[in-house]
Amino acid sequence: MTAISQYYSQCYFPGLVEERESLREKILGFWNSIRDLFPFKPPVHYVIDFALVERQRESGKEWGVVVLELNPFNFSTSGCLFDWESEKDNDILEGKLPFEFRIRTAPIAHSLKNKVPPSWVPLLFHD
Repeated sequence: MTAISQYYSQCYFPGLVEERESLREKILGFWNSIRDLFPFKPPVHYVIDFALVERQRESGKEWGVVVLELNPFNFSTSGCLFDWESEKDNDILEGKLPFEFRIRTAPIAHSLKNKVPPSWVPLLFHD
């Protein structure tokens, strides 16, 4: 695995920031447990959408990971917080640079607050 990005790239989720390292380890651990099941081996590149599923256990909250879909590795697939037009981002995605886990660490400062539903404002913008 060369990179992980949050899916909703325009949204700020404080919980992702707080649990970043544990989520990173959970996703990488899940990937390592299933990677040999995929028929595609390097140097073949592809994009996998994972979902984090919150589960309640007697011991408390626990995150599970599931595969949502498998996509082609090209411009038609969203890079989320990675930019297909950036040479550096492409080098990360192709494994030429070290692994990165990207999440939005603060709401986006923006002047179009009145164009989105009010309940989305705290997720998309900061004051």
